[in-house]
Amino acid sequence: MNVWRFPMASWLLTCALVWAGSATAGSRSRPDRFTIALPDPYDRVLDAVRDVASDGVIHGSAQYESEKEITGASAVESSPAFARWTGSGEALYKARPKTIAPSHFEGSRDIGTVMLRFIVEPAGPAQTRITIDAVFVEDSGHGRHLSQGIVEIAEFGEIAKRLKRVAGGEPQQKGAPDAGATK
Repeated sequence: MNVWRFPMASWLLTCALVWAGSATAGSRSRPDRFTIALPDPYDRVLDAVRDVASDGVIHGSAQYESEKEITGASAVESSPAFARWTGSGEALYKARPKTIAPSHFEGSRDIGTVMLRFIVEPAGPAQTRITIDAVFVEDSGHGRHLSQGIVEIAEFGEIAKRLKRVAGGEPQQKGAPDAGATK
């Protein structure tokens, strides 16, 4: 069994460096994309991404200074904010409409929708590639604001936590009672 044994801080640092590198890598990479290959089977990664796409939270952004995340998001079937995905694997989406000037989106100053797209692709035997895109689209239609990378890194952090729980044999759902616990 392929067990993921890297500390979470190492993964998040790696994610930050991968994202920063993709912002300067040239025309093939775009700064609004976050891509990482994981040493985990496609089905396991897809389950973790589905869980994060439907968790109701935009991680790594906030509407108000007193908040650390944006709640009220939901999984959606598709998004007009992104080109239709026709590649291998699966694209999943998360949206939070009526968001007020979310943090970590360059130049956001209006009300609009935060959209995330998670692309999960097989990348070889027991390897999977995840690409995360995040954008804020103003309701007025006057602006499309790319994430500064914090949202993508935070969303990946949530995916990594779920994968680590599964690799460690922990229950998938938070707060699930331990079957082996005694009173």
